[in-house]
Amino acid sequence: QRERAKAIEAAAREAGRGPLDLPYLLLVLTLVGVGLIMLFSASFPSAYYEEGNPAHYLIRQGIFAILGITAMFVVGKINYERYRAVAKMLLIFSIILLVLVLIPGIGTGRLTHGAQRWIRLGPIQFQPSEITKVGIILYFADSISKKKDKMATLRYGIVPYVAILGVIAALMAKEPHFSGMVLLLGIGAVMMYVGGIRNYWVGLGFALVLLVIYAFATGIITYNSSRIDIWLDPFNEEWMRDKGYQIRQSLLSIGSGGLFGLRIRIGFPLLAAACRNLSGAARQLPLKGEPRGAAYSWNGTVPSGRVKTSSNVSSPAAKISSPVWMAS
Repeated sequence: QRERAKAIEAAAREAGRGPLDLPYLLLVLTLVGVGLIMLFSASFPSAYYEEGNPAHYLIRQGIFAILGITAMFVVGKINYERYRAVAKMLLIFSIILLVLVLIPGIGTGRLTHGAQRWIRLGPIQFQPSEITKVGIILYFADSISKKKDKMATLRYGIVPYVAILGVIAALMAKEPHFSGMVLLLGIGAVMMYVGGIRNYWVGLGFALVLLVIYAFATGIITYNSSRIDIWLDPFNEEWMRDKGYQIRQSLLSIGSGGLFGLRIRIGFPLLAAACRNLSGAARQLPLKGEPRGAAYSWNGTVPSGRVKTSSNVSSPAAKISSPVWMAS
């Protein structure tokens, strides 16, 4: 057993010295580049008027992109088998953070965004759910790769993982963070499926998903039901300037672009600098009478983005974890 462990360690170390996975690398760099361009296109008007620098948000996000890509290369050279040692601790730590974020004074966001999802440590602010994603991926990959054929049983393949996901889902529902909860449950379910659970459990999972959708559609579950109402009638005057503002502006922006778009307006900061006032900007991008002005957020709202990277890995544990890591 020890000799086999040493052989796996040596093979993983050798793989870490190998060439980069070029398709994955190009995919990541493309997503990062397109994301930065879209961020700049959408944020430079408000960045200019609020910060005095049209590229303010581009520069800030570009720094995070560079840090993220650097971390990707560093992590790609680490023997991923070493993550087994921290998988369980990271999962437990992430669950503790999900509990702490619910404590007033530690978790933030309730007053400003209606949900307590963030923890602030000085200048740093993060969502515990992001750490939970990594914890689930590493722990499930480590545990499932060890069980192999036992994953087809209820005791070993279903109960422990459903219990973990249930605890995490309950904590996230208290924040509340429904979209993050669905994403984490999806990550866990996909890893269980790849790990070898029986197909009828997969069918039962789909049935539960359809049941939840039905409950939302019929009003049995009322959480965030206003989003469904707004989606059905986005131009209703009752919520046009409140809850429906974002989807209304999004629809106007998408519709005004047509099939071929209106091209990225990166040259606009020079015009804005010359005009020095909002009227000059409105003349170039009319806010009324022509919907293309909806492509820009003049109320000061700036879209946020994140750069997420993945290392090139391969092994029983990595085959389970790496596709989900990329997707998350």
